[in-house]
Amino acid sequence: MRRHCSVYDLMKAANRISSPRPSVIALTGIALNFCAYAQESITTQELHLSLSLGEGYAQTPYVAADDIHLRLLPSIAYYGERWFFDNGTLGYALFESERFQIDAQISPNIDGLYANYAGADRLLFLSQVIPTPFGTDHPGPVEGRKIAINGGIRFNYLGENLSSWLELKHDVNSVYNGYEAAFGVRYDEALRFGDLRIGTEFGGTYKARDLIDYYYNPRPAEFPESLHTYRPQSAINPYLQVDMQYPLTQHFSLIAFGRKSWLADTFQESPFSGKRGLTAWFAGIRVSY
Repeated sequence: MRRHCSVYDLMKAANRISSPRPSVIALTGIALNFCAYAQESITTQELHLSLSLGEGYAQTPYVAADDIHLRLLPSIAYYGERWFFDNGTLGYALFESERFQIDAQISPNIDGLYANYAGADRLLFLSQVIPTPFGTDHPGPVEGRKIAINGGIRFNYLGENLSSWLELKHDVNSVYNGYEAAFGVRYDEALRFGDLRIGTEFGGTYKARDLIDYYYNPRPAEFPESLHTYRPQSAINPYLQVDMQYPLTQHFSLIAFGRKSWLADTFQESPFSGKRGLTAWFAGIRVSY
């Protein structure tokens, strides 16, 4: 058995930057910022699959991108003795104990996925291994931005119901040549009524100036009038999340979550964004295999 902090409903997925279908890549990973983490035990050397069906909604930071309607969300994870794949994150366990875990990880950058998202109001089918039935109808909200692949270290503390983590990553394919960090604290059973578990989570994401400049600073041909007014800065975006899970049988559970992220001033000032925050929610039933 291996204890870990695992994304259980929404997923992110890496893909080659040269892929001709950016919307497929983006749809597999945009839900990253809205994932709920659950502290759980998982058997190694087995493939773990789940499928969530329901209704949900997630805002994107780009004003030119459609918000995302979430209805069908598959998840896939496999843990070996050291190597693991968890919904788009490929990792290797460097150190493990009863309470602490250190992993080396690699995963796609969420801002690059947003920049390449070309979705409309459609059924969202998230998967790296199962092709999406929808193609690219129009370019993403910004053009010419590649998807960065972030690699780095994640530190985990795993208590009985309380867990926390810190991630430090750099884009390994030198897209924006900068750093990103994330931290969070989660309480799995803030409230419990019988089998109903309600969890809470709060944290934040640090984004370096180079990252924001690459994805959110217009180029001369995009917004010429903004060149002398917008000055991107590094930023920390905090978030708060509440989620619930109610098991119906061994394989079926009712799930729901809501998440609110607050964007720093540098995002609000960007001609590409201009938003003060992002909201996401999902409610449905999960089938686990």
